[in-house]
Order: sequence, then C-alpha cells, then structure tokens
Amino acid sequence: MPGIVIVGAGFGGIGMGIALKKAGYHDFVILDKARDLGGTWRDNQYPGCACDVPSPLYSYSFELNPDWSHLFAPQQEIWDYLRNCARKYHLDEHVRYGTVVERMDWDDRARRWNVETVRDGQLESFHARAVVSAAGALHLPSYPDIPGAGRFGGTAFHSARWDRSCDLTGRRVAVIGTGASAIQSCPRWRSRPRTSRWFQRTPPWIHPRPDVEIPGPMRAAFRRIPLTARALRDVIYLAMEARAVGFTINPKLMAPLEALGRRHLKSQVTDPALRARLTPGYTIGCKRILLSSDYYPALQRQPNVSLVTDDITGITEHGVVAEAEEHAADVIIYATGFKVIESVTSLNVAGRDGRNARAGDPGGLPGRHRGRLPEPLPAPRPQH
Repeated sequence: MPGIVIVGAGFGGIGMGIALKKAGYHDFVILDKARDLGGTWRDNQYPGCACDVPSPLYSYSFELNPDWSHLFAPQQEIWDYLRNCARKYHLDEHVRYGTVVERMDWDDRARRWNVETVRDGQLESFHARAVVSAAGALHLPSYPDIPGAGRFGGTAFHSARWDRSCDLTGRRVAVIGTGASAIQSCPRWRSRPRTSRWFQRTPPWIHPRPDVEIPGPMRAAFRRIPLTARALRDVIYLAMEARAVGFTINPKLMAPLEALGRRHLKSQVTDPALRARLTPGYTIGCKRILLSSDYYPALQRQPNVSLVTDDITGITEHGVVAEAEEHAADVIIYATGFKVIESVTSLNVAGRDGRNARAGDPGGLPGRHRGRLPEPLPAPRPQH
C-alpha cells in the first residue's frame, strides 16, 4: 500500500514526486492514464506547438534548463525536459502508465483513501494515506455543442488530438476557434489546403512574439555559471508579475499593453474592415493575451484563407453552417480549448459521509470541511 497516490504525470505530478523524494518520502505512486509522462506537452503535438512563457521561466525552480534553444521553447523540448527531470530523479519506478482513476473514496474508519483504477481492462485498487490530484486543467478537450456535428462526412479532430495521418493538401479545411492553439498551428501547416476558413467567435488580444534563438555561447554561460540563468529567470519573472498590478488593482494600468496590441494589429493588417473584425471589444487581460507574429500575416497571405465571424448555427455532412451560409469542408479542426472546470468537477472523489466533490453536491465542494481533518502524514524517513 503506497503512502501517497499522485494522479497525473505532467508537470504537477512529476514535480510533486521530486519534492517528495527531496523531503525523504519514497513510498508513493504516480498514476497516469496515458502511456508516457508529459501531460499537456505530451498530448498537444499540433504544428507550431510551443510555450508562450519565456523559456528561462518555464522550468522547475530547482532544475533550471540552460539548454533551451529558443526564447519560447517548442513542445518537443519541453516534453524532453520533463522526461529528463523524471529520469534524473528516478521517478520511472514510481509511475504506473495506462492507469485510469475511476474513483477515490475516503475511509474515515481506516484513515485512508481507497483509489479504484482500471489498467489494461483490469480493476486495481490502491490504499493511501494521502492523494494528490495533479491531473491538470488541460487534458479534457472541449468540443462545442453544434447541431449536426455527428453527421459530418469528412475528417474531424481536436487540436489537442492532432491527426498526423490527415494530409491537408488540396482539401477544404474549417478551423473552429481562434485561441492559442489556432494562432500557433494555422500559420505552420506544412501542406497547403485548397481553401481554409477560420471561424472566430471572439477576437483575442495578440502581442508580437519576440522569439529568438538563444546563442550557443549564452547557453554555455548558463551551464558554466548557473547564477546567470537564475538571474535571467528572476528578471523575467518580475517583469511578468508586474502586470498583475493592472489585472488586480487598476485596469487603466493595462493601457500600454492594449496599445501594444493595437499597434501590432494595425502594423500587420492593412485592411480596415478586416482589422475591425480582429479588434477585441473587451479590456485586455480579461482573457489570455496571445503571442504571435505570423497569425495576422497568414490570414492575409493566401487568397484561399478567410475569416468567418458569423455565428456557427450547425454542421452538415458537407461543411459548417454560419448563419445561413454553408462553408464546404473536407476537414474540421476543433481549436476550441479544454474543459477547465470539468477537469476538477469530473473527478469522482468522495469524502466523509460519501460527500462527493463533483459539482452539484454542495457538501462536497471545496471550501468548507465539516468534522475532523485527516491526520497529517508522519515525518519523512529517508530511504536508501
């Protein structure tokens, strides 16, 4: 019986496993439904997938990576970094892949969690003193509820489940959604579709992406003098955190960021009518600020690419209907994000007296805990 069960082998789960080992706990298991670790950086492999946080900041604070190739690391490098961390701290022996957690129940009498899982079609149970949910918020793809979606006769997939076998060359492609994955992937398609329709519900605020290659000598300096990598990370952190003042105290302080977004849009989109359709109507920061220097040009680069801002009213066997017009499509790509709330509320977790943490059970929602809390874990005992 492991003392601790960790659900998820992404950044959170791997980081928790490393922290436990550093604290002297070795009696734990990490459960992941996939066949490899990595979480969102394993699942998202669409063209152009990369981080929108500067690379020096996108790492564990205790395990800085001096070898990022670019200021904004691509997906493969981030995935490799995480796997290298797991290898360095010998976490492979703790991870059970292909294990789907079905439910977690707290047994007040036994003072333990009962975790029921399915692995290769077989039921398994774990009993632990503590459970850590590190499943993350970006693992349940969100598909919009569009009438007729099931009738579509072509190929359809979510950006987080990119179909590498699907060749877009010469095909009519409809992209639903213009969020982070769309603005990264659409300009980076290796094949040229016959037509491409990008369906936008709300235009995002987009800033230029100042991505540059990190020179070899600079990476060598980071390896040779780790304090330089630490200093750069701290500077980037403070600069990004300064934006929180505008988010939380005075929205007027966001004016420079909004001005940057407007200048970027104006410099890249010369058509006033198109620019108006791409201009957000909400205060910058209310939604995620996206980074791209090639999305706007890609939208105007080819005559077969067009932006559709009419509301989608349905999907037929042959395409996407927006208002009264049907846009023929052979391929539909859903770039519609993730079920962030459901990633928490879908967990089948029952606490004392069977109170469930799912939405709709007020007794089980976080915030108030009736009765005694579970006893803390004993002090760590280093194992050799």
